[in-house]
Amino acid sequence: MAERPFFMPFFGRMRLFFGLQVNVAPELQYPEKNEVMKNLAIILAMIICHGTMAAEIKTSSNISEVIVYTQGAQIEREAQLKVATGSHKILISDLSPFIRASTIQVEGDRNITILSVKHMKDYLGNLEDSEEKKALIEQIEKLKGDKVLEETNISILNEEKEFLKANRYIGGKDETLDPQKFKDFDEYFRYRMREISLEVLNRQKSIQNIDQELAKLQNQLNQIQGRNNLPVGQIEVKVHSKGSGGKLTLRYQVDNAGWYPSYDLRFNSKNEPLQLSFKANVKQGTGVDWDGVKLSVSTAKTEVNAAIPELYPYYLDFYDPTPYLRQSRKQKSMAPAAFGAAPEMALEADDYEPVVVINKHVAVEFSISGRQNIPSENKYEVLHMKEESVKAGFEHQCVPKLSPHVYLVGKISDWYDLNLMDGEVNIFMQNSFVGKSFVNTAQFNDTIDVSFGVDRKVFVKRELDKDYSSETLIGGNKKVIKAYTISSHNQKLESITLKIFDQIPVSKNKEIQVFKGDLAGGKLNESTGKLEWKLDLKTQAKNKFRFDYTIKYPKDKQVLIGP
Repeated sequence: MAERPFFMPFFGRMRLFFGLQVNVAPELQYPEKNEVMKNLAIILAMIICHGTMAAEIKTSSNISEVIVYTQGAQIEREAQLKVATGSHKILISDLSPFIRASTIQVEGDRNITILSVKHMKDYLGNLEDSEEKKALIEQIEKLKGDKVLEETNISILNEEKEFLKANRYIGGKDETLDPQKFKDFDEYFRYRMREISLEVLNRQKSIQNIDQELAKLQNQLNQIQGRNNLPVGQIEVKVHSKGSGGKLTLRYQVDNAGWYPSYDLRFNSKNEPLQLSFKANVKQGTGVDWDGVKLSVSTAKTEVNAAIPELYPYYLDFYDPTPYLRQSRKQKSMAPAAFGAAPEMALEADDYEPVVVINKHVAVEFSISGRQNIPSENKYEVLHMKEESVKAGFEHQCVPKLSPHVYLVGKISDWYDLNLMDGEVNIFMQNSFVGKSFVNTAQFNDTIDVSFGVDRKVFVKRELDKDYSSETLIGGNKKVIKAYTISSHNQKLESITLKIFDQIPVSKNKEIQVFKGDLAGGKLNESTGKLEWKLDLKTQAKNKFRFDYTIKYPKDKQVLIGP
């Protein structure tokens, strides 16, 4: 009986795993005749096994839309697929390394079925340099070459100088030199040494200028240099294609992006509404430039994924807002008051204090018109969002104890529909910039007060009235009477409403007693000591009133009483 060929078990395994009908011809049943068939069978098995695996296909994608949140951003990308029917691995690369993996969503059109999604990072690759960075590197290399050329020229000039010095005395020791030749050479020596020294100085100055320019360019390059060290974000999507291809849409959130609002508020006249311009200050350092994208900014929170949020108890309590402004230590002048802040508070550039603001509004999204380009440079780009006409009433306010200036103040009542957020506001009065203020929604009441700066045609003066002021000793106590006269004058060609703010002291010690005197009709806040008068002044009208208060304390104690 003939021995069974050694390759027969291989065909048996193929029938078992692949259901193949492999018939071995009688003439191939001996080893000496079957070498070719054995190789063909192995190749056939490899082809069948390879056909069951999905091939990885690298596909490019483009950013189509970006929604920027106060912290983070949502990116939407589109990728066009050209694949045959079957299963495939699609690798989408050149993505931001700051992707939040839990936020990745992938959609396919009707020809594409998503099988799985995987987020990865390629630490061997680098994101492509921006055109700006390439241009900076090119400029730096050119300047470095110019510097080397200048240094080479200086070296040659110094060698020439040394050569002239070494050959200054021509002729030998015993040789008599013609006086005229000596004179000619000496003149040439001094002339050439002077020319060389001046040229060296000029080239050294050129090197200094090159170094300064190199420092500027290097600093600018350093701001965006970090991108070179960032890994490349990747998303691997396993799909099953039913046709010749289709489209994938990817959405995910990234860190290192954000925005904050700012405003321009313009006053033209009392008879016209205020013009409020909304601006978005957007920056991103995601490692990928946003070129020609549809851009929106949103106040929504970004902690959104596939899991449904859990509902917690909703507690209510009285809200006591933290004071946002403190009185200026400089007290040089009254700057425009912050939105929602007390008008008597002075606002200085270094007087901002952080506050925690509870946003009482639902999330709002603003779409920026046109296509936008936001490079990955961590620099703020100012974008115009929208403009609103805002109705406002107007009055004049002043705090003569702190400043002699009178401010025009707009009072906005219908602010709820403006969807305001906390942010800086630039205030303009008839195309003149008058200062900066701040929107503080935590301290908004029914009406917002907005200062438009000093009105030079309204005057208020506060003076100590010495005829009614005094200091006397009564028994064991000292009695101090303070009286002040406040005069005002409206030189405008229209009637105005003028509010004047002042104060009387508030005692924190029971041995110090404060008694209010004649307040001339002013409204007193007993807890703060704040006084307020409201005057209606016709054009060219004048007004004058006096108020006073008394302080009583033990005569053996000292009390610091302000002006």
